[in-house]
Amino acid sequence: QNGSVDLYHNNVKVFETTSTGASVTGDITATGNITINSAAPNLIFTESDADPDFAILLSAGQLKFQDTTNTANILTLDDDKIQAVKNLDALAGIDITGNLTVSGTGTFNGNRIYLNGADPAIDFTDSDNNSDYRLQNDNGTLKVKDQSNANAVRFSIEPDGDILIPADNARLQIGASQDLEIYHNATDSIIDSNTGALKILSNDLQFLKQDESEFLLRAVNNGTVRLYYDGSEKLQTTSTGISVTGDITATGQ
Repeated sequence: QNGSVDLYHNNVKVFETTSTGASVTGDITATGNITINSAAPNLIFTESDADPDFAILLSAGQLKFQDTTNTANILTLDDDKIQAVKNLDALAGIDITGNLTVSGTGTFNGNRIYLNGADPAIDFTDSDNNSDYRLQNDNGTLKVKDQSNANAVRFSIEPDGDILIPADNARLQIGASQDLEIYHNATDSIIDSNTGALKILSNDLQFLKQDESEFLLRAVNNGTVRLYYDGSEKLQTTSTGISVTGDITATGQ
């Protein structure tokens, strides 16, 4: 009376009622469901010879996997999301259907990241309110888009290997101080070198008409330099001086 009810197996106690419920010594085997019904049902796993201990708790509609030794959530499940509060190591890989949002630093120790889908993209959003960018495979063209400026394409690699900077006055700048610039200003194409000499190295330097049908100038290593007029050679350097085809007109002495 006013005490426990004890159950034994082979003279060994295996079950005991207590003031708070029951205590079982040994394993529990169920061939059906086990239901825990309370305001915040909790299943606690206490390891007698090591820490930490863990618990599974259902509270306010959220299922929590907890480190009870350090009073910390490890994993939480809501009706619309799963949150790994600590680091999540997916040793066999992870397949994601939908969007992946990373708040913090993502570290990938493999050698590839695969994005599969129509026009797959990675967005880079700057929390300091600077321009945001998107790297996207857009119908076979790899594009860098400025999302802060109506997704304007700043740079692209075309399927045929062409590299585009598709904006007038957008400059390819080279050098620690951007000393060399190449750009198009909507009228002219400009190479701007503002430090030192601009050197063009070649054993056969050729300046041609845009369609490559005529020479303008040609300079050959250890050979001649030729100047042309309308595709016809007019002046050629030689080992002894120059050779001119046509008239020579001098306005001075």
